[in-house]
Amino acid sequence: MTRLSPASEFAFLAGFAFLLTHEIDAAFQLEWRVLPLIRALPEEAGRISFVWLHVPLIAGMAYACWHTRPGLRNVARLALASFCVVHAGLHWAFSGHQEYRFDGWESELLIAGAGLAGLVYLTLSATAKVRVNSETPTP
Repeated sequence: MTRLSPASEFAFLAGFAFLLTHEIDAAFQLEWRVLPLIRALPEEAGRISFVWLHVPLIAGMAYACWHTRPGLRNVARLALASFCVVHAGLHWAFSGHQEYRFDGWESELLIAGAGLAGLVYLTLSATAKVRVNSETPTP
């Protein structure tokens, strides 16, 4: 198993913080009006669903990302970092939707910050694994 550097830890925590803060902003920006499944709901049901679906999502994410089993924790953190990168791409893809409201610099910085931090974490994690694997003697 690879022990993460302080830079990797910081990148992960930054991505986590950017993503959670973006989700607060997403409620203000009426993001449920853009999401394919939730936008079909009546306005109030979409808002309530969007907000309350985040409770189990965030609880599950935090549980897995800080689990005591290193294998689960590492996979969860890689998955979350990957999601941060994909999530930024999804925002770019949906930016032309008529209900898309993430056009202020604050919203854009939260989205891009999560994506960039996720990419940094993934890069540092891959680099650490390559370094550990290259240092392991072959039989």
